[in-house]
Amino acid sequence: MYTQTEWQDHVTEFSDRYREVTNSDGTVTHTPVEGEVLQQGTPQNQTNFNNIEHGVQDAHISAAFIGWANLQQQRKNDTHITAIESETAGELQTITLKNTAATPFNSSADSPTTVALKTVRKNLFYSIEAEVMAHTGIVGEIVTSDKALNGFKIAYTGSGSSVTLAVRVKGGMT
Repeated sequence: MYTQTEWQDHVTEFSDRYREVTNSDGTVTHTPVEGEVLQQGTPQNQTNFNNIEHGVQDAHISAAFIGWANLQQQRKNDTHITAIESETAGELQTITLKNTAATPFNSSADSPTTVALKTVRKNLFYSIEAEVMAHTGIVGEIVTSDKALNGFKIAYTGSGSSVTLAVRVKGGMT
């Protein structure tokens, strides 16, 4: 654990007062003339500076560990979100339904088609959304029935000869 150094300024009776002595080689030596020491300052030495360096290193290691832990949590969350997105995005299939009955009739034996799910569901609480992509003739209503864990039936009530649907199945996985 990091032990903080409480730094103290070195306070003297006279600040910035020096005695100047000219040396024989032409250089000058300045010697502080502090007067009375009012507050002893914290030594600026190897022990105190290394304490700072060790504290910075400990903080860096701690930050790296926290970053790693956050990354692991984010990956866990992303996996959970991916599962939720998969649940809400569902699976998409394109299905073409045919009607061989003469217009204006729709043979209920021809139109219903069994749709096998790519992923077997865990329960029947799934939704089926159908969007008409193309059609020949009158579509009428899109009707689903006979839901099962591995599929369902879908039909249309209109008299058209064919309907192509984009069918999305959502839910039923939890």
